[in-house]
Amino acid sequence: MRKHIQSNFANQIYIYILKIATSFCFARMLLPAQRGEVTIGMTIAILLSGLATLGVPSAIVYNINRHKNDPETLKDSVAVSLRFLYGMPFVLALAYLFLEAVAHNQVFKGLSPALIFSSYIQCIIGLAHGFVTNALMGLMNFPGRNNALLLPYFLQVLVLVPLWLLHRSLNTLQVMYLYNIATLMAVGYALVVLKRKHGVVYHWKLPENWVSQYVHYGLKSCLSNLAQQLNYRLDALIVNALLSNAATGLYSNAVSMAELVLFIPSSIAAVLQPKIAGATEKEKATLPGLMMGTAFSLSAVGLLGSLIVMPWFIPWFYGKPYAGAVAPALWLLPGMMGLAVTKVLTALMSGLGKPQVSAYATLSGLCATIILDYALIPKFGIVGAAWASSIAYWWSALTVLLLYRVHTKDSISSLLVASVREPHRWVQGKLAARNI
Repeated sequence: MRKHIQSNFANQIYIYILKIATSFCFARMLLPAQRGEVTIGMTIAILLSGLATLGVPSAIVYNINRHKNDPETLKDSVAVSLRFLYGMPFVLALAYLFLEAVAHNQVFKGLSPALIFSSYIQCIIGLAHGFVTNALMGLMNFPGRNNALLLPYFLQVLVLVPLWLLHRSLNTLQVMYLYNIATLMAVGYALVVLKRKHGVVYHWKLPENWVSQYVHYGLKSCLSNLAQQLNYRLDALIVNALLSNAATGLYSNAVSMAELVLFIPSSIAAVLQPKIAGATEKEKATLPGLMMGTAFSLSAVGLLGSLIVMPWFIPWFYGKPYAGAVAPALWLLPGMMGLAVTKVLTALMSGLGKPQVSAYATLSGLCATIILDYALIPKFGIVGAAWASSIAYWWSALTVLLLYRVHTKDSISSLLVASVREPHRWVQGKLAARNI
């Protein structure tokens, strides 16, 4: 497990380095208003593709790890995935047409028809990307999954950096095209890995129990996934609706910088969900404290470093037009600690077969986000949006802690004590083994 976490940790570092490089190029090529247009197009695609999966990718991870070394389970998962990917583009087209007709000024404000269509294409490609990366995750093939997650950013950097060095520029539509092509190539890579390394046979025959094993579990986690995405992304849509594309561009940069703190808990959560599904009773007793304590302590170190670096780094790196992102980025950092707790515990509960816990926790945070955004953004702008998000993330963390206690019968104080004790024991064990 340690190697898997290290692999994901390294991958998250690579992804964030590439994200910073792409953000730098975008900041030099696009004004904040144009950056806001791209952010809204991508945000809508992410939200709708997450909803369209109906939570089935989480069910794939869960079922593959419950029935390890069973090739039939893998075949069943592939068949279910193909059926969903076949019909969802039509459903998504209706969703985009509906939003365009009834909520254009609230959802697509400032976006051209061509950019909206590019967002739709990105939504379909993102749907496929989510299925293949989750299949690799369920198979515990983290190198393949990590490469599939890394590839879109790597390909974008390969194109953007030479263009920046040559003083060339891209418009918002070309940026969306570039992202879509890069993600599609990552999907192709993942399909090849699934075929060659795992012997996946792509067929359409659904298993007899596919509704109970995949759809029922998936629907329980679907609400959770949607709530999480809305909790992370809705503030950008509200900023765009209440303020402007330029404010959205500044706020998106602030979010990107603040989320650098999350690469450690994200790495742990990605490994914890499939690991806990097939864990022994002894592992189930020690893993929560070990993972929580590790994620929180290391994230705290990252937060302190960010508080020191961000005030001068953002205007120096992105340019003076983006200096307005400094204040919201700093106010978002405390919320990242709450989000770290939520990520680890929701992954833990999903691995224990309780994905609905994540839904309840993130829905509570989502309600707080909406109420606080509409209360604070009109008066305080994007700083108010940062305050609202930080409070909402901690509200989600407190909710998931209470639900963890209800479902596991373990007290919150025991979990907090274990979060200090288990990492300390792990380090002591490593040092003792090294001395031997």
